[in-house]
Amino acid sequence: MDTHSVRLPLAFLLLLAVVFLFVSEGAEAKDSEWSYETGGAVNSVAISADGEYIAAGASDDKVYLFGKDSSTPLWNYTTGNEVHTVAISADGEYIAAGSFDSKVYAFKNTASGNESGNDPPQIWSIDVGPNPVYEGERVYFDSDSEDTDGYVVAFAWTSDVDGLLSTNDSFDSDNLSVGVHTISFRVRDNDGAWSNYAYHDLTILEEESELLWSYNITSAVMSIAISADGEYIVAS
Repeated sequence: MDTHSVRLPLAFLLLLAVVFLFVSEGAEAKDSEWSYETGGAVNSVAISADGEYIAAGASDDKVYLFGKDSSTPLWNYTTGNEVHTVAISADGEYIAAGSFDSKVYAFKNTASGNESGNDPPQIWSIDVGPNPVYEGERVYFDSDSEDTDGYVVAFAWTSDVDGLLSTNDSFDSDNLSVGVHTISFRVRDNDGAWSNYAYHDLTILEEESELLWSYNITSAVMSIAISADGEYIVAS
């Protein structure tokens, strides 16, 4: 394999199913500092601006995060399909990935500053519907979440109008107040860490009055009265 000149203080090369890290001194790159073999072809690699973190996406459906000093991944996450592209923020705190499962994934680099070593759970999606609905109609709430180093043990659905709605991963309700609700949802793992909130807007419309009947007369209705018991109506 040929060695190419690089001008960056830190450079990387991906080949087949292996992530290689090279450190340059002057104009010529030295031998690789380390390499790591993934479970499939590496499709994308990104490095933070300070050179401390490297993210990789592979055809084994996984996103990998490495520190520059070790070939052992800080963590990896399995998506629903082959990972096509990855990106990392300049400070290495956030990683994004795009997969052939038609999803965009976002991660926080919990390897830095996470003394407990516990990665918090993540919410992938929430579904609230039908939306909008009329007052008294049933609305269904569902969620998809995961904890990569444990399991999810608690759930919290909240409305800014009605308060706490449920502590289950999914539920349904037909007693929501009329108005525009901001629904928030989060989950907690077995180590006590809460996920970030996921949000969804929900509109509950005021129930329409039911028309019992109507009757056409030959002129404009100028006066109307109804009996005290509601049994009779007189119009003229």
